[in-house]
Amino acid sequence: MSLDSIGVPASYVAFHERAFLLDKLGIPENDFMDEVVDAVGAKFRCGSCGTGVVSVTGVSEAVGAHYDLSSDQRLLLEGDLENWAYEFSTDGGLCRAHASGSRG
Repeated sequence: MSLDSIGVPASYVAFHERAFLLDKLGIPENDFMDEVVDAVGAKFRCGSCGTGVVSVTGVSEAVGAHYDLSSDQRLLLEGDLENWAYEFSTDGGLCRAHASGSRG
């Protein structure tokens, strides 16, 4: 699946608004981001505990390539993803707790 297959907005500004800003205004769009994460194959299970995790890097790379984002824009996107309501990882194999070593 690709981002085009789920009908993402034509501009990154519109994508970002739908993905993050509407939620901050009390208009949740988590279904949209779930579709994005699924489309780019950025969900996995923590190798230690099995918690479902979203790869920040996977989403950022796919969205960045789709919209031809600069490296600064990708870093901002990663920050927004890390503040999103789901468990995320930046190391690709573990949930936050196991990546930081705080779980048994």
